[in-house]
Amino acid sequence: MTDLSMFLDADQEEAEKLLDACKYNLSNAKALIKQGEFLKASIYHRNVANYQEQLQQLKNSKNQVDLALEQIRGKYEQDELLRRLGAIQ
Repeated sequence: MTDLSMFLDADQEEAEKLLDACKYNLSNAKALIKQGEFLKASIYHRNVANYQEQLQQLKNSKNQVDLALEQIRGKYEQDELLRRLGAIQ
C-alpha cells in the first residue's frame, strides 16, 4: 500500500482512486501484452502515465503547502527570537 501522507489530507481520497486506477490499468496492460495485444496494452499504459501525472500534481501541491508552512514557522521563530532578545536588552 502506498503511503498517502505524501498528499494533502484533502487529496488523499483522490490519490487513492488514482493509484487504484494505475494498478488496474497496469494489470490489464500486462495481460494484453501476454496476449500479443500491444496496441490495446499501449492505451492502458497511456492511462497509467496520465494518472501518474495527476498524482505528481497532487504531491507537488502537498510539497508547496509544506514549504509555505515551513517558511511561516521560520518567520515566527525568528520574530520570537528577536522579541526575546529585545526583552533582554
